[in-house]
Amino acid sequence: MIEEGMHLRRRSDGAVAFKFLVAPVALLLLITVYPLIFALLTSLRSYWLFAPDRATFVGFDNYIALFRMSLFGSSVLRTIEFAIGSLILQLGLGYGLALLLHHDRPGFGVLRVLLVIPVLLTPAVVALIWSYMYDPNIGIIQFLVSRAGLPVRPWLSDVNTAMPAVIIVNVWEWTPFVFLVFVAGMKSVSPGILEAAMIDGAGPWTIARHILLPLLWPVIAIVALLLTIDNLKAFDLIYVMTSGGPGTSTYTLPIMIWNQGFGSYQMGTACAIAIVLLAIINLAVLALNGVLRRTTEQGSVV
Repeated sequence: MIEEGMHLRRRSDGAVAFKFLVAPVALLLLITVYPLIFALLTSLRSYWLFAPDRATFVGFDNYIALFRMSLFGSSVLRTIEFAIGSLILQLGLGYGLALLLHHDRPGFGVLRVLLVIPVLLTPAVVALIWSYMYDPNIGIIQFLVSRAGLPVRPWLSDVNTAMPAVIIVNVWEWTPFVFLVFVAGMKSVSPGILEAAMIDGAGPWTIARHILLPLLWPVIAIVALLLTIDNLKAFDLIYVMTSGGPGTSTYTLPIMIWNQGFGSYQMGTACAIAIVLLAIINLAVLALNGVLRRTTEQGSVV
């Protein structure tokens, strides 16, 4: 009787748990799986935004047309350039700032709080602020450049400087996130390890390069994973600052998706580009996951 009662109680608990899970799982499927399937199916159709009832199945014609477009190839390169350029600077500057400010010294807490401010702003607001700063007539950057005796340049309207200028803004906004994660990782390192290294005569550079960096590899891999995803799908920052110009110097895949979907109203083509971008992001995630798995297996765990 006791065993039967326990069995009935477990079944009752399982039924209650199932009831609580149904709604969240259904909502998750609704907002993730359904849009993905819809986008995939739309990418296989000739779908004009204002005539969805006339959509026709065209198979892989949208993808074939994409790979024949020179603009698509250059957009892929611009997307990768933006993502990798931003990632390298974000990781490097974030690690450097963490090395300088992870100590518990007077005033460092205030500095850490101030450094977080850019993360709290939306990309559109950040883009507007920096657009004014880059302005060749009233921008503070142009004023400082001219005072330094350097030639004044139209940063956002020059094909040679537009991409670096946008990357700098993206780095400025998201480096504080990297900094905070690295500070947390450094705080979790046993003080005994650092003390033993200093007793053995290791200097700051040796500790940073040969002790902290290997211990933080799993943290670095995770941060790189998150930043890579965010950088590859960055849209609002670039759109507000340059709209993909001048020319195609900042014309990335998210900008192309927007222009195809809401400029030319070709939703089939836009969804095909989105699926390709998703594939690129997944490949990057798989590569970074492989790095994280190898470092974890080697025992480099903070």
